[in-house]
Amino acid sequence: MNVVHLTIIAQIIIFAVFLYSTYCLIKESPLSPATVVLIFSPAFILFVVWSWPNVGVRKEVFLYITLVFICLCLQKSIPKGFSFPVLIGISAVVLVLCHEMLVAYLPYLIMPVILYEQGFGLITRRTLLALLPGILVALLLVTRPTISEATWNIICNSIQPIPPRDCLSNGEYLGAITFLTKDTSFGIRFTRSFTTLETTTVYIVTGLLSFSPVVYTISFYKLWKNLSKKAILLIESCFSIIIILMIPLFIVAADYGRFISIHITCISIIILWFLRLSPTITHIENAQTPIIWGGVVLFLTNWKLPMWLLFATFQNAFPLISQLLVQR
Repeated sequence: MNVVHLTIIAQIIIFAVFLYSTYCLIKESPLSPATVVLIFSPAFILFVVWSWPNVGVRKEVFLYITLVFICLCLQKSIPKGFSFPVLIGISAVVLVLCHEMLVAYLPYLIMPVILYEQGFGLITRRTLLALLPGILVALLLVTRPTISEATWNIICNSIQPIPPRDCLSNGEYLGAITFLTKDTSFGIRFTRSFTTLETTTVYIVTGLLSFSPVVYTISFYKLWKNLSKKAILLIESCFSIIIILMIPLFIVAADYGRFISIHITCISIIILWFLRLSPTITHIENAQTPIIWGGVVLFLTNWKLPMWLLFATFQNAFPLISQLLVQR
Protein backbone atom coordinates (compact mmCIF):
# COMPACT_ATOMS: atom_id res chain seq x y z
CA MET A 1 0.00 0.00 0.00
CA ASN A 2 1.58 3.31 -1.13
CA VAL A 3 1.12 6.90 -0.02
CA VAL A 4 -1.66 7.55 -2.53
CA HIS A 5 -3.77 4.66 -1.22
CA LEU A 6 -3.18 5.75 2.37
CA THR A 7 -4.24 9.28 1.41
CA ILE A 8 -7.49 8.01 -0.09
CA ILE A 9 -8.24 5.99 3.07
CA ALA A 10 -7.43 9.01 5.24
CA GLN A 11 -9.77 11.19 3.14
CA ILE A 12 -12.61 8.71 3.58
CA ILE A 13 -12.07 8.57 7.35
CA ILE A 14 -11.89 12.37 7.66
CA PHE A 15 -15.04 12.85 5.59
CA ALA A 16 -16.81 10.22 7.71
CA VAL A 17 -15.84 12.18 10.84
CA PHE A 18 -17.28 15.32 9.27
CA LEU A 19 -20.54 13.59 8.34
CA TYR A 20 -20.96 12.00 11.78
CA SER A 21 -20.15 15.19 13.68
CA THR A 22 -22.55 17.13 11.45
CA TYR A 23 -25.23 14.51 12.08
CA CYS A 24 -24.73 14.90 15.85
CA LEU A 25 -25.22 18.63 15.41
CA ILE A 26 -28.35 18.56 13.26
CA LYS A 27 -30.14 15.39 14.42
CA GLU A 28 -32.45 17.38 16.69
CA SER A 29 -32.94 20.29 14.31
CA PRO A 30 -36.50 20.85 13.03
CA LEU A 31 -37.31 18.93 9.85
CA SER A 32 -38.74 21.17 7.18
CA PRO A 33 -38.28 21.91 3.48
CA ALA A 34 -36.00 24.76 4.56
CA THR A 35 -33.60 22.58 6.56
CA VAL A 36 -33.65 19.73 4.02
CA VAL A 37 -32.78 22.02 1.12
CA LEU A 38 -30.09 23.61 3.29
CA ILE A 39 -28.44 20.30 4.26
CA PHE A 40 -28.63 18.64 0.85
CA SER A 41 -27.83 21.72 -1.20
CA PRO A 42 -25.46 21.14 -4.15
CA ALA A 43 -23.25 23.71 -2.41
CA PHE A 44 -23.16 21.82 0.92
CA ILE A 45 -23.25 18.03 1.34
CA LEU A 46 -23.92 17.27 -2.32
CA PHE A 47 -21.00 19.46 -3.41
CA VAL A 48 -18.51 17.01 -1.89
CA VAL A 49 -20.43 14.05 -3.31
CA TRP A 50 -20.55 15.39 -6.88
CA SER A 51 -16.92 16.58 -6.87
CA TRP A 52 -15.43 13.49 -5.20
CA PRO A 53 -14.33 11.69 -8.43
CA ASN A 54 -12.31 14.75 -9.48
CA VAL A 55 -10.83 16.13 -6.28
CA GLY A 56 -11.79 13.95 -3.31
CA VAL A 57 -11.92 15.61 0.12
CA ARG A 58 -10.23 19.00 0.28
CA LYS A 59 -8.41 20.59 3.21
CA GLU A 60 -11.37 22.79 4.14
CA VAL A 61 -13.03 19.72 5.67
CA PHE A 62 -10.85 20.39 8.73
CA LEU A 63 -12.47 23.84 8.93
CA TYR A 64 -15.91 22.23 8.86
CA ILE A 65 -15.01 19.73 11.58
CA THR A 66 -13.57 22.51 13.74
CA LEU A 67 -16.69 24.63 13.30
CA VAL A 68 -18.99 21.72 14.13
CA PHE A 69 -17.09 20.90 17.30
CA ILE A 70 -17.17 24.57 18.38
CA CYS A 71 -20.95 24.49 17.99
CA LEU A 72 -21.21 21.18 19.87
CA CYS A 73 -19.07 22.52 22.74
CA LEU A 74 -21.23 25.64 23.04
CA GLN A 75 -24.31 23.48 22.93
CA LYS A 76 -23.30 21.26 25.84
CA SER A 77 -21.92 23.67 28.41
CA ILE A 78 -20.75 27.21 29.08
CA PRO A 79 -17.00 27.42 28.32
CA LYS A 80 -14.96 28.69 31.26
CA GLY A 81 -11.41 29.94 31.44
CA PHE A 82 -9.02 30.10 28.50
CA SER A 83 -9.07 26.46 27.37
CA PHE A 84 -11.89 26.90 24.84
CA PRO A 85 -10.44 30.00 23.09
CA VAL A 86 -6.94 28.47 23.16
CA LEU A 87 -8.20 25.33 21.42
CA ILE A 88 -9.85 27.49 18.76
CA GLY A 89 -6.60 29.42 18.33
CA ILE A 90 -4.56 26.25 17.93
CA SER A 91 -7.10 24.96 15.41
CA ALA A 92 -6.83 28.22 13.46
CA VAL A 93 -3.04 27.87 13.19
CA VAL A 94 -3.38 24.26 12.03
CA LEU A 95 -6.00 25.28 9.45
CA VAL A 96 -3.86 27.96 7.82
CA LEU A 97 -0.90 25.58 7.83
CA CYS A 98 -3.09 23.12 5.91
CA HIS A 99 -3.95 25.86 3.42
CA GLU A 100 -3.26 29.57 3.84
CA MET A 101 -6.43 30.53 1.96
CA LEU A 102 -8.47 29.30 4.95
CA VAL A 103 -7.48 32.49 6.77
CA ALA A 104 -10.30 34.17 4.82
CA TYR A 105 -12.77 31.84 6.56
CA LEU A 106 -11.47 32.14 10.14
CA PRO A 107 -14.20 34.67 11.07
CA TYR A 108 -16.69 31.81 10.82
CA LEU A 109 -15.05 30.24 13.89
CA ILE A 110 -16.01 33.20 16.06
CA MET A 111 -19.57 33.58 14.76
CA PRO A 112 -21.07 30.81 16.94
CA VAL A 113 -19.45 32.42 19.99
CA ILE A 114 -20.98 35.78 19.07
CA LEU A 115 -24.39 34.18 18.64
CA TYR A 116 -23.96 32.28 21.91
CA GLU A 117 -23.14 35.43 23.88
CA GLN A 118 -25.43 37.67 21.79
CA GLY A 119 -22.67 40.23 21.64
CA PHE A 120 -19.00 40.95 22.25
CA GLY A 121 -18.73 39.06 25.53
CA LEU A 122 -15.74 37.69 27.40
CA ILE A 123 -15.55 34.42 25.43
CA THR A 124 -15.85 36.32 22.14
CA ARG A 125 -13.02 38.69 23.08
CA ARG A 126 -10.79 35.80 24.12
CA THR A 127 -11.60 33.90 20.92
CA LEU A 128 -10.75 36.94 18.82
CA LEU A 129 -7.34 37.18 20.49
CA ALA A 130 -6.83 33.43 20.03
CA LEU A 131 -7.36 33.79 16.26
CA LEU A 132 -4.58 36.36 15.86
CA PRO A 133 -1.68 33.82 15.75
CA GLY A 134 -3.42 31.97 12.92
CA ILE A 135 -3.76 35.23 10.99
CA LEU A 136 -0.07 36.03 11.51
CA VAL A 137 0.96 32.57 10.34
CA ALA A 138 -1.17 33.01 7.22
CA LEU A 139 0.50 36.35 6.49
CA LEU A 140 3.90 34.69 6.72
CA LEU A 141 2.79 31.91 4.38
CA VAL A 142 1.35 34.17 1.67
CA THR A 143 4.50 36.29 1.63
CA ARG A 144 6.86 33.33 1.38
CA PRO A 145 8.82 32.74 -1.86
CA THR A 146 7.78 29.99 -4.23
CA ILE A 147 9.38 26.58 -3.86
CA SER A 148 12.17 25.48 -6.17
CA GLU A 149 11.91 22.85 -8.89
CA ALA A 150 14.11 20.57 -6.76
CA THR A 151 11.63 20.77 -3.86
CA TRP A 152 8.77 20.12 -6.27
CA ASN A 153 10.55 16.98 -7.55
CA ILE A 154 11.11 15.73 -4.00
CA ILE A 155 7.42 16.18 -3.10
CA CYS A 156 6.11 14.56 -6.26
CA ASN A 157 8.60 11.69 -6.21
CA SER A 158 7.51 10.89 -2.66
CA ILE A 159 3.98 10.06 -3.83
CA GLN A 160 4.85 7.70 -6.63
CA PRO A 161 4.38 5.18 -8.29
CA ILE A 162 0.93 6.55 -9.15
CA PRO A 163 1.48 10.08 -10.50
CA PRO A 164 -1.31 12.26 -9.09
CA ARG A 165 -2.88 15.17 -10.94
CA ASP A 166 -1.35 17.54 -8.41
CA CYS A 167 2.06 16.93 -9.96
CA LEU A 168 1.12 17.63 -13.56
CA SER A 169 3.32 20.40 -14.89
CA ASN A 170 1.62 21.41 -18.12
CA GLY A 171 -1.73 21.62 -19.84
CA GLU A 172 -5.12 22.69 -18.54
CA TYR A 173 -4.95 20.30 -15.56
CA LEU A 174 -1.90 22.00 -14.04
CA GLY A 175 -1.46 20.35 -10.65
CA ALA A 176 -1.91 22.04 -7.28
CA ILE A 177 1.59 21.09 -6.13
CA THR A 178 3.01 22.49 -9.36
CA PHE A 179 1.38 25.82 -8.53
CA LEU A 180 3.79 26.12 -5.60
CA THR A 181 6.54 26.78 -8.12
CA LYS A 182 4.59 29.69 -9.67
CA ASP A 183 4.18 33.28 -8.54
CA THR A 184 1.08 35.44 -8.06
CA SER A 185 1.21 36.92 -11.55
CA PHE A 186 1.04 33.41 -13.00
CA GLY A 187 -2.06 32.68 -10.90
CA ILE A 188 -3.75 35.82 -12.22
CA ARG A 189 -2.93 34.90 -15.85
CA PHE A 190 -4.05 31.30 -15.29
CA THR A 191 -7.40 32.40 -13.83
CA ARG A 192 -8.02 34.89 -16.62
CA SER A 193 -7.28 32.26 -19.26
CA PHE A 194 -10.29 30.23 -18.11
CA THR A 195 -12.61 33.17 -17.48
CA THR A 196 -15.23 33.55 -20.21
CA LEU A 197 -18.74 34.92 -20.49
CA GLU A 198 -20.11 31.41 -19.98
CA THR A 199 -18.08 30.70 -16.83
CA THR A 200 -18.99 34.08 -15.38
CA THR A 201 -22.69 33.56 -16.11
CA VAL A 202 -22.63 30.02 -14.69
CA TYR A 203 -21.03 31.14 -11.44
CA ILE A 204 -23.39 34.09 -11.03
CA VAL A 205 -26.41 31.82 -11.46
CA THR A 206 -25.11 28.90 -9.38
CA GLY A 207 -23.81 31.33 -6.75
CA LEU A 208 -27.28 32.81 -6.35
CA LEU A 209 -28.76 29.30 -6.23
CA SER A 210 -26.19 28.32 -3.59
CA PHE A 211 -27.17 31.18 -1.28
CA SER A 212 -30.92 30.80 -1.82
CA PRO A 213 -31.36 27.96 0.76
CA VAL A 214 -29.56 30.11 3.33
CA VAL A 215 -31.84 33.08 2.66
CA TYR A 216 -34.89 30.82 2.58
CA THR A 217 -34.08 29.18 5.92
CA ILE A 218 -33.33 32.50 7.64
CA SER A 219 -36.59 34.01 6.40
CA PHE A 220 -38.59 30.81 7.00
CA TYR A 221 -37.66 30.75 10.70
CA LYS A 222 -37.21 34.55 11.04
CA LEU A 223 -33.89 33.95 12.77
CA TRP A 224 -33.10 37.64 13.10
CA LYS A 225 -35.80 37.90 15.77
CA ASN A 226 -33.62 35.77 18.04
CA LEU A 227 -30.61 38.08 17.72
CA SER A 228 -29.68 41.22 19.60
CA LYS A 229 -28.76 44.34 17.62
CA LYS A 230 -25.17 44.04 18.85
CA ALA A 231 -24.95 40.40 17.65
CA ILE A 232 -26.32 41.36 14.22
CA LEU A 233 -23.77 44.18 13.94
CA LEU A 234 -20.89 41.86 14.87
CA ILE A 235 -22.03 39.17 12.43
CA GLU A 236 -22.27 41.78 9.67
CA SER A 237 -18.73 42.91 10.55
CA CYS A 238 -17.47 39.34 10.25
CA PHE A 239 -19.05 38.99 6.81
CA SER A 240 -17.52 42.30 5.72
CA ILE A 241 -14.06 41.04 6.71
CA ILE A 242 -14.66 37.76 4.89
CA ILE A 243 -15.71 39.55 1.69
CA ILE A 244 -12.61 41.74 1.77
CA LEU A 245 -10.34 38.73 2.31
CA MET A 246 -12.07 36.81 -0.49
CA ILE A 247 -11.36 39.38 -3.22
CA PRO A 248 -7.70 38.32 -3.73
CA LEU A 249 -8.71 34.65 -3.89
CA PHE A 250 -11.07 35.25 -6.81
CA ILE A 251 -8.30 37.11 -8.63
CA VAL A 252 -5.44 34.60 -8.27
CA ALA A 253 -7.27 31.25 -8.05
CA ALA A 254 -9.80 29.49 -10.28
CA ASP A 255 -11.60 27.35 -7.65
CA TYR A 256 -14.68 29.58 -7.55
CA GLY A 257 -17.09 26.76 -6.79
CA ARG A 258 -14.89 25.58 -3.94
CA PHE A 259 -14.80 29.07 -2.42
CA ILE A 260 -18.58 29.42 -2.65
CA SER A 261 -19.13 25.96 -1.17
CA ILE A 262 -16.94 26.74 1.86
CA HIS A 263 -19.07 29.80 2.59
CA ILE A 264 -22.34 27.90 2.22
CA THR A 265 -21.13 24.97 4.33
CA CYS A 266 -19.94 27.19 7.19
CA ILE A 267 -23.09 29.34 7.15
CA SER A 268 -25.32 26.25 6.98
CA ILE A 269 -23.58 24.61 9.94
CA ILE A 270 -24.01 27.76 12.02
CA ILE A 271 -27.68 28.13 11.04
CA LEU A 272 -28.50 24.49 11.81
CA TRP A 273 -26.82 24.84 15.21
CA PHE A 274 -28.58 28.12 15.94
CA LEU A 275 -31.96 26.57 15.15
CA ARG A 276 -31.48 24.30 18.16
CA LEU A 277 -30.73 27.26 20.42
CA SER A 278 -33.69 29.39 19.36
CA PRO A 279 -36.53 28.97 21.90
CA THR A 280 -39.10 30.79 19.76
CA ILE A 281 -38.97 28.24 16.94
CA THR A 282 -42.12 26.12 17.05
CA HIS A 283 -43.55 23.47 14.75
CA ILE A 284 -43.76 25.85 11.84
CA GLU A 285 -42.64 23.01 9.60
CA ASN A 286 -46.03 21.30 9.91
CA ALA A 287 -47.46 23.59 7.22
CA GLN A 288 -46.04 21.54 4.37
CA THR A 289 -47.52 20.37 1.09
CA PRO A 290 -46.47 17.85 -1.56
CA ILE A 291 -45.95 20.78 -3.93
CA ILE A 292 -43.35 22.30 -1.62
CA TRP A 293 -41.52 19.00 -1.24
CA GLY A 294 -41.67 18.52 -5.00
CA GLY A 295 -40.06 21.91 -5.42
CA VAL A 296 -37.32 20.88 -2.98
CA VAL A 297 -36.56 17.76 -5.03
CA LEU A 298 -36.45 19.75 -8.27
CA PHE A 299 -34.13 22.30 -6.70
CA LEU A 300 -31.71 19.69 -5.38
CA THR A 301 -31.52 17.63 -8.56
CA ASN A 302 -31.44 20.18 -11.37
CA TRP A 303 -28.12 21.92 -10.86
CA LYS A 304 -24.56 21.48 -9.62
CA LEU A 305 -21.95 23.92 -8.36
CA PRO A 306 -18.85 23.49 -10.59
CA MET A 307 -15.59 23.02 -8.67
CA TRP A 308 -13.52 25.42 -10.76
CA LEU A 309 -13.57 27.50 -13.92
CA LEU A 310 -12.73 24.64 -16.29
CA PHE A 311 -15.93 22.81 -15.26
CA ALA A 312 -18.10 25.96 -15.25
CA THR A 313 -20.12 25.18 -18.35
CA PHE A 314 -23.89 25.25 -18.70
CA GLN A 315 -23.85 21.53 -19.45
CA ASN A 316 -21.97 20.65 -16.26
CA ALA A 317 -23.93 23.03 -14.04
CA PHE A 318 -27.37 22.13 -15.39
CA PRO A 319 -27.07 18.61 -16.84
CA LEU A 320 -30.79 17.74 -16.89
CA ILE A 321 -31.82 21.01 -18.51
CA SER A 322 -29.00 20.65 -21.03
CA GLN A 323 -30.20 17.17 -22.00
CA LEU A 324 -33.75 18.44 -22.51
CA LEU A 325 -32.51 21.27 -24.73
CA VAL A 326 -30.39 18.86 -26.77
CA GLN A 327 -33.33 16.50 -27.29
CA ARG A 328 -35.38 19.37 -28.68
